[in-house]
Amino acid sequence: MDEREAAIRALLPMIRSLSRSVAFKVPSCEQEDLASEGAIGAIRAVDTFDPGRGVPLRAYARKLVYGAMLNGVRRMDAVPEHVRREARIAERVRYEIYARGGRDPRFEEIAAAAGLDAARLDEDLRRAAAITALSLDEPLPPGLREPADHEEPTVILCRRERNRQLTQALRALPERERYVVVQHYFRRATFEVLGRRMGVSRQRASQIHLQALRRLRRRLAGALAA
Repeated sequence: MDEREAAIRALLPMIRSLSRSVAFKVPSCEQEDLASEGAIGAIRAVDTFDPGRGVPLRAYARKLVYGAMLNGVRRMDAVPEHVRREARIAERVRYEIYARGGRDPRFEEIAAAAGLDAARLDEDLRRAAAITALSLDEPLPPGLREPADHEEPTVILCRRERNRQLTQALRALPERERYVVVQHYFRRATFEVLGRRMGVSRQRASQIHLQALRRLRRRLAGALAA
């Protein structure tokens, strides 16, 4: 066995581990297919590795293997890219309207704000939902307009990883700060209501909220840099 082959074989456990992780987060993809894509990334990593850069082969290969798997996820997606793009635009607009008004906007309102034709958007999203494979072991999606039905698999993967990091960061907050964040963002409690519940002023509840956000940003920035 030559040096190149030995280096590639040494990366196989990492490929298997990453393929399991991606397959778990994107159930529509087969682990074996992802491992095959990752193997291509590993070969490319070994062939292009430059030890003079001071980066270990494993760390360098991990990025290429992961990138190759994500490219594979995209190729396995049967929904046209323009439909995914429209869905992403519509979802972003929906969140913007919700953030401004605190309510879920109507579908026609989303399409108008996004500059998209409502009838065409509705048809494209329905077609995307029809193409998307469904698992026999899981319940049907709750509705055709649910974001999960239309999002690109790589977007789902990145969002789940982001949510995992956010959950960990929330758990690390002091109890009062965690309470304010959870109640404000997930229970829609105003600072005035939170102040009454906690026995403090509205301004103090807002200060606790800002302290919590600063901690979350620092922790999430550290997680991204790791």
